[in-house]
Amino acid sequence: MKKILSVLLSVVLIFSATVPAFAVEEKYPFIYVHGMGAWGEGNPVENIVPNWCDADGNDIIPMLNERGYEVYNPAVGILSSAWDRACELYAALTGTITDYGEAHSAAAGHDRYGRDYTGNAVMGEPWDMESPINLLGHSFGGETVRMLASLLAYGDESERAASGDDCSPLFKGGHGKAVHAVIALSSPHNGSQVANTLYDPEWPVVMIIALMNVLGAINRVIPVYEPLMEQWGISGEGMTFNPLNWFKIARSTDNCGYELTLRGAAALNEQIKMNPYAYYYSYTSLCSGTPEFEGVEPDFSIFIFDLSCKDILESEGEIIDGIEMKDGWIANDGIVPLISALYPFDDPHADFEESKKIEKGVWYVMPTLMGTDHYDFSRGTDIEGGYIEFYMNMMDMVNTNGGK
Repeated sequence: MKKILSVLLSVVLIFSATVPAFAVEEKYPFIYVHGMGAWGEGNPVENIVPNWCDADGNDIIPMLNERGYEVYNPAVGILSSAWDRACELYAALTGTITDYGEAHSAAAGHDRYGRDYTGNAVMGEPWDMESPINLLGHSFGGETVRMLASLLAYGDESERAASGDDCSPLFKGGHGKAVHAVIALSSPHNGSQVANTLYDPEWPVVMIIALMNVLGAINRVIPVYEPLMEQWGISGEGMTFNPLNWFKIARSTDNCGYELTLRGAAALNEQIKMNPYAYYYSYTSLCSGTPEFEGVEPDFSIFIFDLSCKDILESEGEIIDGIEMKDGWIANDGIVPLISALYPFDDPHADFEESKKIEKGVWYVMPTLMGTDHYDFSRGTDIEGGYIEFYMNMMDMVNTNGGK
């Protein structure tokens, strides 16, 4: 018997030494998070025009679910800061009342509590903060998921000190392993000069906030578009119509307008930490500002990007927030400079290579999609290989840890 066992053991050892290891695909859910001004499930406009749709307007979320992927797209604040959006996303996942934190809310000057998701968790059952999920964010959604992954891992000391036993579990930390991967699509990690153009004069931001307030009022009568900024009182049941409040929000640093400026993004990057238990992937696109596109009129999916693209191109040579606008700050996808979308400046990073093993807590930068604009990630028109195929391939790659 010992001889037989020895032979079997030898065969197993030889086989294991000669057969390559295969990646095991995990079926972790994907949480798709929209960017500034966009929407998700829970916002009435999602029933009219899906945020994640193909060129024909077909909602890809149910299409992906039908193909065996588990995908959700919750709605968060239209103009809210990364912190506020992360708190809203956490509440939607766990089926709880949105808690922005006692210390944060006092410093920002808005309400501590927001929308109640009790009995209405986005995944059906409340997330237990233990089962791993993948967090995917488009545009400012990338900063949102980065913030949530950071808070889940480390929490926040100021909130623990301020609230004690009344502190939200989100701010207690210790749940970093609950995030399998963070995926950013054309995310302005280091800001965009377009935000400086709008935020610094103040009045454009005031006008945008006023518009959100008007839309919030209309939504109370005819559900069409919900700003989801109840903490500021410009939408929801506690909505007010107070122009002084518009200036208050505009002058606050607790909104995505500020955090999209170059200095605001730098401050945000100091606040957000890399989750050491999560894989990080960055996808970028490029359609203007390089020799390849010189003299070429970009085929933008949405007209506003024509204006923002020109703003970026015309900023060349300027000094904005202490940074000279050149090279990667000029190359852009219509609204986000390429250098900003690659990775947060001080975070560890590497180019993604299928043949190499990837590590957690490191940004892996995927090859830039040429001729694709910022909006194409949300409404696919110019993604080579097919829009829904892009997401299927991406999710397969992420759930096999980069194919390793």
